[in-house]
Amino acid sequence: MTGRADDAVDLYGDILGAGAVVGRWVVVERAGGGGFGDVYRARSAGGGEDDAAVKVLRAALVSSTRALRRFRAEAAAVDRLRHPAIPRLLDTGSLHDGRPYVATEWWPGRPLSALLAAGPLPPARAAAIAAPVAGALSAAHAAGIVHRDVKPANVLVADGEPPRVALVDFGIAKLVDDRPAERTATASRVGTPTAMAPEQIRGEPVDARADVYAFGVLLYEMVAGRPPFVAPTPDEIELMHLNAPPPPPSAFAAVPDGVDAVVLRCLAKNPAHRPGSIAEVMDAFREVATGPSPAPRRPVDCVAVYVSAPPAVGSARDRAGAIASAADRLAAAGLTPVAQFGLSVIAAAPAARVSPAAALAHADAVGAQWPDLAIAVAVGPAYAAGGQPDDGPLFDGTRWPSPAVAGYRAADPDVLSAAPPGLASRWRRSNR
Repeated sequence: MTGRADDAVDLYGDILGAGAVVGRWVVVERAGGGGFGDVYRARSAGGGEDDAAVKVLRAALVSSTRALRRFRAEAAAVDRLRHPAIPRLLDTGSLHDGRPYVATEWWPGRPLSALLAAGPLPPARAAAIAAPVAGALSAAHAAGIVHRDVKPANVLVADGEPPRVALVDFGIAKLVDDRPAERTATASRVGTPTAMAPEQIRGEPVDARADVYAFGVLLYEMVAGRPPFVAPTPDEIELMHLNAPPPPPSAFAAVPDGVDAVVLRCLAKNPAHRPGSIAEVMDAFREVATGPSPAPRRPVDCVAVYVSAPPAVGSARDRAGAIASAADRLAAAGLTPVAQFGLSVIAAAPAARVSPAAALAHADAVGAQWPDLAIAVAVGPAYAAGGQPDDGPLFDGTRWPSPAVAGYRAADPDVLSAAPPGLASRWRRSNR
């Protein structure tokens, strides 16, 4: 008897075990999940139905009014939609402990994020995958629903020609025709930093143009193999979405002429400057995706200095002033600011013009004037337009320091090996 009770506890713990009964469904296996809920593949208890994807809210969130509202909003959103690329709503209900669940059509295939782990897709293949997503978003917009979380992890792709594609996870979808009181309550900052439109980051009310922005990011990731902005922290990525011009996809992969223009128009900071609809974007992308790809751009060796102002520097005005002064000082030394977004700047130059040792010396001088600034120096390949580095692997934000660490100093081994012994030794001691 005790054993059966223990088994039941295990079966219905925060992670449901195989065999757990959820409404008219029996759990077969956990298929995925995160901090908000878990998704299970389940079969019909009575037979005669296809498998379902059962999403169950985490037990710790049952008491959260906001989490419950979001969970129910997902069911309401999916129930309003009828499109081949949106899994059908099959069932809703609650477990014995109050956890709500939503059962939708089971969709075979893998997340697009798993496919992109192997690198960028040929533009024509990207267009074939993007078309059903565009159709699903167009149907959602026609029904007054903004998805607000379009990203590779929420796109499922099954093999076939054309591929079977589904857009999932309407958990933070917004009904554009909400009553004003509801609109105020839901105008919070929600989404995924790598794909959030500027107005979404600012917590402003959003409409379909926020999905146009995220769809542009999705196209970018498919053809470039990475999102437009990469940085050590979500806050830094959001600052880039708000202020920094995105590098073109062609900076990271050979793409047909016209792809850059289509994708970058979606990423306009001002919603009014983006295409008017997802269908318009898809038509334009399909037209250019099948063109010939140009020869890959050849990178050159460059050196870059990254400077950011963590809170220890003082007020926001003090921090912005320090960054502006640091940028001016680096520019005077021949390192041209490539990206500057309020509280950080990246300045770069071809290594043939400014040596790694010289760049380290200039960075050291900046650090001596502003000891609390976070500074890093790196060398690597970058693409140079007109002799000035503007994008490429050197500017991948994952190689730069966290903007939150005051006094951070870091330099690539190649930079240190080229520097005078005393300077190199001081930076080695400061490396974190």
